[in-house]
Amino acid sequence: MLEEYLNDQNVVTKLLLDSIESEKTVQAYLFVCNDMNYLEKFAKAFSKKIATKEPNKKVYEQIDNNTFLDLTIISPDGAMIKKDQLSELQKEFQKKPIVSNKKIYIIKECEKMNAASANSMLKFLEEPSDDVVAILLTTNINLVLPTIISRCQVLNLNNIKNQKDIYETIKERYDSIYTEDNYDAYFSNLISFVQGIDSMKNKFFIKYKEYTDIFSTRDDMKIVIDFMLYFYYDILNLKFKRELVYFNNYIGELEKVEKNNSRESINYKLEIIEKAKLKLSTNANIKMILDKMIIEFGKDD
Repeated sequence: MLEEYLNDQNVVTKLLLDSIESEKTVQAYLFVCNDMNYLEKFAKAFSKKIATKEPNKKVYEQIDNNTFLDLTIISPDGAMIKKDQLSELQKEFQKKPIVSNKKIYIIKECEKMNAASANSMLKFLEEPSDDVVAILLTTNINLVLPTIISRCQVLNLNNIKNQKDIYETIKERYDSIYTEDNYDAYFSNLISFVQGIDSMKNKFFIKYKEYTDIFSTRDDMKIVIDFMLYFYYDILNLKFKRELVYFNNYIGELEKVEKNNSRESINYKLEIIEKAKLKLSTNANIKMILDKMIIEFGKDD
């Protein structure tokens, strides 16, 4: 239930609980956090509270299993959320709830709506229905269309805070073959990979074959890309003298990369990694994605 998040997400959770208690929920929320799995769990906890004020184990299980009749979850179809997905959703907006007082829609990775697909969503956001609640989720609000942001109540959740959480999230998301026994070695190998691609730039082509064990499959490559995003986000935090979010136990490793990068350089590399992550969600060859990323890193001189 939503109350379970009071320790980790105190401000946002209290706000949502109060809005439900006072019957003042809004028609569209935008939840922001650094991890999509965590966001979906939080959104489902909120949905349970909207669907039934009284404890209802059956409803909770249906929401967890994505079988609750008044809950619809939209995920990107490939690299994008397509227009027909949201056009179909718009039709659903016209229907009344079946088993609860609200119809609930969770849209994952809402930053992957392009201008065309977002138009369908905007029609709902501009003319909301009292019996509909839309919950949009993103790990990068900078990529969300401003027209979408302006029509939602934006709630920033606290980010996942340490490298152990990263490992658990990765393991859960991709069923990684890496276990507790070899986690430390794998984690160190990932850090070495990031330091290598950052410092050697194009020369890294002659060395990165040493790391083929960490990106031999598409799922492995997803882990590497996510890890790089987490790593550079914390390098940016270090550069701005902000609290580290992920790598509190690896400050020395962060500093080695941070001292060789300007703020502009870090942001540039984050953009490259984000593009690689988007490309990876298509059927593009993983070696080509990696090669292009190394080339783009090499342009930052």
